[in-house]
Amino acid sequence: MGAPELSREKRSDLTFQLLTGFSSTALGGLVDIAGSQRAIELNKPYWHHSGKAAALIAMQSSPSLVTKDLRGWILMNRLVDAMLRRSRGSWPSRYSLAKQGVFVHCPFENGPPEFCYLFDYVAANGALESFDLDFELLLEATMAEGAPVCVFSKIKRFPGNDEVDNIELETPSPLDIPKEVLDSLTMQYLGEHWVMIARAIGDYEGREEVLDRVKKRLRELGQARAGELMKVLGLTERSLATISAVLGLLNSLLFQEGEVTGTASGEEKRISLCPFQDAPGDMCAQFEAFTNGIIDEIDPQYELVHPEAMCRGSDHCVRSIRERSSTGQEP
Repeated sequence: MGAPELSREKRSDLTFQLLTGFSSTALGGLVDIAGSQRAIELNKPYWHHSGKAAALIAMQSSPSLVTKDLRGWILMNRLVDAMLRRSRGSWPSRYSLAKQGVFVHCPFENGPPEFCYLFDYVAANGALESFDLDFELLLEATMAEGAPVCVFSKIKRFPGNDEVDNIELETPSPLDIPKEVLDSLTMQYLGEHWVMIARAIGDYEGREEVLDRVKKRLRELGQARAGELMKVLGLTERSLATISAVLGLLNSLLFQEGEVTGTASGEEKRISLCPFQDAPGDMCAQFEAFTNGIIDEIDPQYELVHPEAMCRGSDHCVRSIRERSSTGQEP
């Protein structure tokens, strides 16, 4: 079909948009059904553990740079800012715990506020535990809740003592990490967000109702993104061939590897490698809903199903594009 070769930067941007969209949409669906507080309670253990683990991994990976002290924690924050493409405007030459931190741009600024709490409070304070630092990060305002910027501060952990710690030190320069390595870390990190939310949904007593809501929202997201993905590939034809090309791009962007094994009245592809193969099985249903939203916009006489999936116990996935069933039911 002569699809254009995408630059590494463009591919990275598309993957970033997909993964941030998946996690925001999934969390929003859980909040719709379970409510804000219950959604946070379900997610909290996963995000707290993730924050602690991320800090330990950073210290073990670069022990000479990410040291177990305030300087190391600041360096890890600078790395996370770069990974998540968040901007604080500018870092001061000296870092002070007595001053508030401010974000002026964040990819989740239009997402659910619960994400901000889980990431910038729960996970961040989990990381602080790994650094053995005696202060707590507080999230005071977020763009997701309508504030013009995100604002956070740090206070001492000691009970009854809410005085701001005024330790200052020279702000360390950001870690010098090659762009391709940073991109890889970013995609792993964003993928883990989606996995944690899926696990929290699985823990909810009304899991099926939540999954139905998430699938509906993801299908709508797929419908909204279809035109852009077609444009990226330079495609205008509303056909099975276009569906195949767009879904092939999605597989590539999400680092899923496989080969087409059949094309009779549709297309069947065997996926042998997927970064989500050990994730909750519901994630396959979520991705399927997103993909069917794309197909709705390209050629709705087709649908996508996964007769087999690694996250449901198979040793491979089968991605099948077929003529839509005559029952009228959504896949």
